Amino acid sequence: METITLITSVIIITFGVLQIILFFKVWGMTNDAKKIKNTIQASGYPSGISPAKIEFIIGNVEKAKEMAYREFLFDVYKIYSEVSANTFMSEDIEYTKKFSIIENKYKKRYDNASSFIEFNKFSTFENAKKVFE
Repeated sequence: METITLITSVIIITFGVLQIILFFKVWGMTNDAKKIKNTIQASGYPSGISPAKIEFIIGNVEKAKEMAYREFLFDVYKIYSEVSANTFMSEDIEYTKKFSIIENKYKKRYDNASSFIEFNKFSTFENAKKVFE
C-alpha cells in the first residue's frame, strides 16, 4: 500500500511541475504573439504586397477596389490624426505634403486609382476634417 501511495505521489508531483512549466511556456508564447503582431503592424504587410493588390492579381477587381479604398482611408486618417496632434506646423501645409506622398503611392500602386479612390475628397486638411470629425 505504501508503494502505491509513493508512486501516485511521484506522478502527481511530476504532473504539477509539468503544469507549472507549461503555464510559463504559454505565457511566453503570448508575449511572442504580441511581438509578431506589432512587427506586422509596423512593417505593413508581411509579404510586402497589400491584400488589395493580391485581389487585383487574382481577378476580384471590385473587391480589390474596395480594399484599396479602405487602405487609402486608413492611411489618410493616420496622417490626419498625426497632423491634428502636431501643433508646431501649419496643419494645411503639413497635411498637404503628407497627402501628396500617399496619393502618389496609390497612383503608382494601382493603374487607374483615380477611378475608384476619391483623392479630391481628402486633398486638403479642411476636407479631411469635414469627413473625419
